[in-house]
Amino acid sequence: AAGTLLLAIPFGVYLSWVWRRAGRTVPVILSIGATWIITGGLLMTGSRGAWLGLVGASLIAGLVWIQRRWFFNPHDRSFFWITASLGAITFVIYLILTSSLGVLVNQIPDPTGSLVSRTLLWRQGMSLIRDYPFTGGGLKTFWLVHPTYALLSNLRFLQHTHNSFLEIWIEQGILGALALLAGTLVVATWAWD
Repeated sequence: AAGTLLLAIPFGVYLSWVWRRAGRTVPVILSIGATWIITGGLLMTGSRGAWLGLVGASLIAGLVWIQRRWFFNPHDRSFFWITASLGAITFVIYLILTSSLGVLVNQIPDPTGSLVSRTLLWRQGMSLIRDYPFTGGGLKTFWLVHPTYALLSNLRFLQHTHNSFLEIWIEQGILGALALLAGTLVVATWAWD
């Protein structure tokens, strides 16, 4: 639920901006109100991943704003994005090499142990991919396949993997995963233009 709510927030912000530029007051008020309601719903889910996604999307939106405001030449824009990407990659490598990533993750409150269980779940999901690499297990079958193959049990209690790419690969095979990557590339290209 939190991921779906998260996807709606940028659209609400964008609609508010478009209607404001068009000088339409009522649609601006409605889109801002809807965005705040969706954000309130996101807050009530308590999903740390969705909030991290919102922070990441906000950082990217800020970079897009900087690029549009100060970098007009296509060469300068490419240089800006390459520099920003290299900076982000360098930061992540620094966190990994200095073991700071583990320290940061351990500071996140995790009373349910979901951070540990999700990484275990992802590892189990990777073994499920090896069982059905080309065809996948079928749409919405993770909750059936996971306990049978990974847990050796028939007790079904997990609906999904908490990882969209991994779940699509498990359920729809390599072609589904490639289609998701292609769709992501199309959206990224569209956003770049």
